[in-house]
Amino acid sequence: MLTNYNYSWSEAVPADYCDVIIKSIDWNKAETAKIGGSLEKVGDENKEYRNTELVWVDQFSPVGCILRSFIELVNQIAGWDYDFHGIENIQIGKYQKSGHYSWHRDTANPMNGCQRKLSIVLLLNDPSEFEGGKLEFRDVPAPDLKKGSIVVFPSFLEHRVTPVISGVRYTAVSWAVGPTFK
Repeated sequence: MLTNYNYSWSEAVPADYCDVIIKSIDWNKAETAKIGGSLEKVGDENKEYRNTELVWVDQFSPVGCILRSFIELVNQIAGWDYDFHGIENIQIGKYQKSGHYSWHRDTANPMNGCQRKLSIVLLLNDPSEFEGGKLEFRDVPAPDLKKGSIVVFPSFLEHRVTPVISGVRYTAVSWAVGPTFK
């Protein structure tokens, strides 16, 4: 039975490095987020369900190495001990006014015998720079994230990002993947 629903660190990544990540992104290469996970219309754009701009960064980039190290650490200290072999490329998200992601799970149909096991979110900017844009879990308390905060949770937990009312919210997100659960 799952007793630890998420682990978080306040300001785990230095604020200056978060600024470097945001400034290094070429937003001219951004794409509109598509629906993923366990939804019927996977791969479709649906701004009523999800409204986010995305740029993908290699999993072996510096931010990817940071996220992987936190996932590995949490997997051990939480006692989850999920079998995984790596993380997916990093999704840098930009949530502008009305940006949001409705209730969803990060799990998807297994591909090639693998599936998402753990999700990680790094908040890249200060919450004072935007209103709304809160990460929430259904029926489970969510941590209050600050710039540089990280939260790790099992990918099957239902969660959302509430609509941004003003400002811009930036995140780096990835998922640990491994053999399908038996």
